[in-house]
Amino acid sequence: MIDREQLAAAVATVQEFAPDAVDDAASGQRREMLKRYATVRPFLAMLSVVLPMASTDAGRPALMAVQGLADVFGRKRLRRSDVIEAVVTGSWRRFVFTVDPSRAGGEVVDLRAYVLCVLDGLYRALRRRDVYAVGSVRWGDPRANLLEGAAWEQARPQVLTALRLTDPVTSHLSGLAGRLDTAYLELARRLGPAGDRDPDSPVRLEPDRSGKFRLHLAPLEAVPEPASLVALRELVARMMPRVDLPEVLLEVDAWTGYLGEFTHTAMSGRDLGCGTYPRRWRRCSSPRAATWASRRSSSPVTRR
Repeated sequence: MIDREQLAAAVATVQEFAPDAVDDAASGQRREMLKRYATVRPFLAMLSVVLPMASTDAGRPALMAVQGLADVFGRKRLRRSDVIEAVVTGSWRRFVFTVDPSRAGGEVVDLRAYVLCVLDGLYRALRRRDVYAVGSVRWGDPRANLLEGAAWEQARPQVLTALRLTDPVTSHLSGLAGRLDTAYLELARRLGPAGDRDPDSPVRLEPDRSGKFRLHLAPLEAVPEPASLVALRELVARMMPRVDLPEVLLEVDAWTGYLGEFTHTAMSGRDLGCGTYPRRWRRCSSPRAATWASRRSSSPVTRR
């Protein structure tokens, strides 16, 4: 198995070829995200309280940033030292750290951009399981069910055989490193010498401010929809039945009985299931029953 230090060194090597930290392909998408600040603002203060989370070492900056969001709300000015700078990467730096000539030092932290940056980092960390929800099955700790100690030593031969990892660790990693090196050399050969490269090519190597060469991959352009796809979409839309919302709700209740989990405020503890209504309207899939139920249920309901 590879140790953590070797893995961290490999990640650092890959990051040398990453796009420039000032701009990247997600810049436009992140600019649009800034318009959604008002949508996410109401629940941010309780995010880390309602949803208990933990992290690995790699996800600790993202988790600390999420837990610290409640402390930055309401502050008129933010300094670089007030935020978790480790989560501000790529084009987020341009949005979060802005220049204000009227301020001492000339740099300010945009609160909206920082909040959206933290949420974006949390989303990516959750997908990598660097941050996980405590007690969750889908978003929980991926290491929770790993074997260790005597249990792993007992199951190790069968697991390695099933995965076809019977070679020594050094031989296996050397083979992977050789394949990666061959792929990089083939890519460099296809790109050709620096002077012969097409400036409009979607793949290019360019020096950054420090003089290191970084690999740039232009985002794919949108392919126009063919006429057949447009015609198919219109045909399917015309074939879809038109139903009212009450019909859908009561049809689903006929399958699942979910209305039985709610109590009508005017029915003295009786649930909202089909049995609540008169016999002639108890057929939940009936449009007439749906219409009657929607009118009958216009007053508030409470969750049990």
